Amino acid sequence: MEESEFFKKKLARISSEDPRKVLKRDKIIVSDLRRENEELKLQIQKLLKNNQQLAKLAEVLEEKIMKLTEDMRKNYVYSYEHGGWVEKESMDKGKVELAPSMLSVDTINNQLSEILRMIKKQRRNV
Repeated sequence: MEESEFFKKKLARISSEDPRKVLKRDKIIVSDLRRENEELKLQIQKLLKNNQQLAKLAEVLEEKIMKLTEDMRKNYVYSYEHGGWVEKESMDKGKVELAPSMLSVDTINNQLSEILRMIKKQRRNV
């Protein structure tokens, strides 16, 4: 009973309003909703484009990280005598030099592997 009374009151109110005013109000509402819909579509397009660019960036970073890791493994050896990483080439020639960086290759490799894990995790979420 309550629902039918609600609809009766609603119909009575609508029928008492001027149809031209109702139509004008509804047109304004529709216009506002269309404008909002277009704005949301533009935002979605921007977000999709940004997401694609981030995915490309992640791929490039992953490739660079893997290359850097491989280069570090190929070119440096840890020397306990010198307390750090030395270039393989220098060690082979007898001229032992410490690696230019204060960071150890292990630290760099750990950071790079962590970045790769984050990229893979992010890829699964995309």
